[in-house]
Amino acid sequence: MWCMVFLGLGLFIFVGAINQTYFFTRAGANLTHRIRSTTFEAMLKQECAWFDDHNNSVGALGSRLTSDAANLQTAIGYPFSLILQAISTFATGIIVSFTSSVKLSLVCLASVPILLIAVFFEAKHLAKSAISEKEAIAAGTKIASESIMNIRTVASLRQEEQMINRFMGEMERVEKLAFKKIFFRGLVNSFSQAVPFLAYAVALCYGGHLVAYGEIHYKNIVRISEAMLYGTLFMCQTLVFAPTITTAFIGAHGVFKILDRQPHITSIKKSSASSDLEKSNDIDFKEISFRYPMRPNISVFEDFNLNVAEGKTVALVGHSGSGKSTCIQLLQRLYEPQNGQICIGKNDIVKEITLNDLRSRLSIVSQEPVLFNRTIAENIAYGDNTRDVDMQEVIEAAKVANVHNFVIQLPQGYETNVGSKATQLSGGQKQRIAIARALIRNPQILLLDEATSALDLHSEQIVQQALDLARSGRTCIVIAHRLSTIQNADLICVVQNGTVVESGTHLELLTSNGAYTRLYNAQK
Repeated sequence: MWCMVFLGLGLFIFVGAINQTYFFTRAGANLTHRIRSTTFEAMLKQECAWFDDHNNSVGALGSRLTSDAANLQTAIGYPFSLILQAISTFATGIIVSFTSSVKLSLVCLASVPILLIAVFFEAKHLAKSAISEKEAIAAGTKIASESIMNIRTVASLRQEEQMINRFMGEMERVEKLAFKKIFFRGLVNSFSQAVPFLAYAVALCYGGHLVAYGEIHYKNIVRISEAMLYGTLFMCQTLVFAPTITTAFIGAHGVFKILDRQPHITSIKKSSASSDLEKSNDIDFKEISFRYPMRPNISVFEDFNLNVAEGKTVALVGHSGSGKSTCIQLLQRLYEPQNGQICIGKNDIVKEITLNDLRSRLSIVSQEPVLFNRTIAENIAYGDNTRDVDMQEVIEAAKVANVHNFVIQLPQGYETNVGSKATQLSGGQKQRIAIARALIRNPQILLLDEATSALDLHSEQIVQQALDLARSGRTCIVIAHRLSTIQNADLICVVQNGTVVESGTHLELLTSNGAYTRLYNAQK
């Protein structure tokens, strides 16, 4: 009969262990998936100033998505089930022991506080070392990711050995911290493994004393020592997961810090119902004062004013650092001014236009356009993700951008993959694809941030022709260093130290013989 009972018990444990492993592991995997998804979503909702902080570098944020989420899985998954199992086993052992003999149970129970103290000191030590180790790993990951992302620059400057040395320096920090942590864990683990056996010896010694004086039956010694101390031993074996739990809590702190952070740039729920919102594309900068959050002591704008009439092209020129590109970033609401107001038509872009509505009306072509590792057609269609862009629209946009003839000469045409960072394309080709991408959404306002400054003369002429077509009938802000590319602009504004010091047409500014004339003569 007892053989059959133990056989049935073994089968029951077999099925229970399978379910325990499967469901807890699956729960941990699901949790990791949700944490990574929600954390990545929270990252993309933050304002650009948050990414300017060195603590939020590519390496650090990548580490949060990978290692921190994985640490949470190890804490909540199968190891967590073993901890619950150990707690339930220990609680059952206490009940069985105290129903047999209170005295002997109290003696056996005295070893538990010693284990808890050991676990407490281990967790406290590991929490400190884990933070330092995490910072060192994040610094090493940052070096590695930036080196790989800019491998051409690293290789051209012969900096491979220097980058390797910097990376190895951070890894040596991690190694030293790991050795220190392992040494301490070894002491604590050996102590926790020894305590149950010492408690077993005390229980048998004191139990023999109680049997000698006839206070308990011998079978109760075996029952109490097996029930109580087996539960204690099981708890000791699960202490190996204590560092994992500690690391998971530290990782969770970093993850939830991102999840709980409210972005400083938020959108109103619904755009203004004013008819001006749909009809007018005038742009007006009124008394703008702005400082970058990471450089609060440096003023970029103080009482900056600029008006761009609907359907006109306004060019901003001036020395580097004068605030030209900042105008475009403020208009896109990548940053927000400390004082002043930016309006499109009569509507404040902060208080009366949602972020989606605002950015759906804008398209930008920058000096270094970013093309994704997809086909040319997909890169162009990516300009408007609110709908399915058909191939005919892609071709029409490519023709306007003067890139169609180049694309059809490729073996795979529009299905050609541009590769990582579009290294297979020339600067002019990338610019024209970026122009086509900007035009696919038929923007009401076109922003051109030094779109031809990095091109040779022939490529610049081709791209300039495409830009002239793209600007037709649209409100356009152009930032340029080459004054030859903006001579046909309706209005040219010279920006110095965050202020418009001159404005007018090309001929008017030359006649005034001011700052624009000096820039023009210097280039000439």
